[in-house]
Amino acid sequence: MAEVGFGNILLDFSDRPVVSNEIKGSVGAGNLVVTLPDEDVPVLVKINDSWLCSVNLSKNLKRIGQNTFANTAYQNHPKNSLTFDLEVAMGKITFRDK
Repeated sequence: MAEVGFGNILLDFSDRPVVSNEIKGSVGAGNLVVTLPDEDVPVLVKINDSWLCSVNLSKNLKRIGQNTFANTAYQNHPKNSLTFDLEVAMGKITFRDK
């Protein structure tokens, strides 16, 4: 669980996970930066956003539904995935590659 009211937080998931992980978070007026693992690790991102926020996704994440994004590895084999369930009000969320 990660919560950012004001300020910045960096979550580094660049190491390969051994098991599935679900990360829940909320961003008020701050910034959340997530470093993703290698492209072959399945990643699913769900973002509940507002018109006051900014979301920047890495080039590996593609829209698969409304406010839902995944990389190719997730679309091919969703087992042992990193799942992000995020909410953002006025802040900024950035996903970047390793």
